[in-house]
Amino acid sequence: MDTNQHESALAQVSKPAISSISKLAAGGVVCMVLNFASGFTASAVILPFENQYVEPFYTPKAEAVWAATNSLPSSIRIFKVIPANYSTVALSNLTLLGGKADAKRGWMSFYQVMDEPQKLEGVPDKARAFELGTNLLTRLEIPLTELEREGQRLKAGYRPGWRGRFDKTTRTHVNEPCVMGVGFRRVLDGLLCYGQHVDMQFESQETLTHLEVKWHGLSPTGSHDAASPEQIIAWIKEGRARAHPIETTGSRWIKTADIKRVVIRNIQVVYDAGPNHGLFDSPPRYLYPYAGLLAEIEFSPGDVETLGLSCPITKAAMCGLSRKPAEFNILPRDFNGTPRAPEGGE
Repeated sequence: MDTNQHESALAQVSKPAISSISKLAAGGVVCMVLNFASGFTASAVILPFENQYVEPFYTPKAEAVWAATNSLPSSIRIFKVIPANYSTVALSNLTLLGGKADAKRGWMSFYQVMDEPQKLEGVPDKARAFELGTNLLTRLEIPLTELEREGQRLKAGYRPGWRGRFDKTTRTHVNEPCVMGVGFRRVLDGLLCYGQHVDMQFESQETLTHLEVKWHGLSPTGSHDAASPEQIIAWIKEGRARAHPIETTGSRWIKTADIKRVVIRNIQVVYDAGPNHGLFDSPPRYLYPYAGLLAEIEFSPGDVETLGLSCPITKAAMCGLSRKPAEFNILPRDFNGTPRAPEGGE
């Protein structure tokens, strides 16, 4: 597995929780210590993170501290998934490309295999791929207001590819770009929605060789109060959070019963359009929001690790209780192989 594949695999394991590791607060944070249980009882649904590889995170005796500084929404919506309403113009342009669509499942796609040319020409760089990509978004009538942004500009992710060859003239091995992928992710009410995106790939002569649009039709079912930090802490302590273990060489085996303190450092509220539980070729019936948390877990003074958690963000979409003791692997802070520093430092 190369570096890009490894990073992509880690990103898929715990999604918002792992992606927030770089946002850890350095200090000076006013912490809120909360040690009470919630008296709320709700009918449970299967939240998207429960379809991932997760473990129960039940630590009723551990001290819980809220130290996240990013803000929470005051309200949040749940969406019913309906067939996509792709326009006639979009479908006509897709047909001209040679692609196909399935409005019920909420996708458009196109794929072609090119013979590998001896000489690569016109493989777009990131700037040109962005231009080609946004032009295609317009032709498919993807609403730009529902795409992730950085400031006023659409945010794109890139996947460059390279091929190696032997140059007979210089008699050296050279690497040259052979493909550039570019992707755009959907947002709902400003919140990232995993599983909803537009991905495309360009090769020599700027030829489009791959297109994947995952874009459900959505109907809001209503607006609901988002949980407060106090409520989230209470739900964690009563057994509604799940941990995201990581299986890799050099991982650390932990027991939740050994955790003495949990500090929430960052939160990201997201949607996830993963398939129905157990029905991987079927779209979900609803898009439920949830919270991805970055937590520091302390086993003893100086023995602190970082762990990704997921939990509910509204009473209208609650997962069930899971109060089983759990044991699993996590990515340790000294994963790079350096000795563990005292007092939990880097």
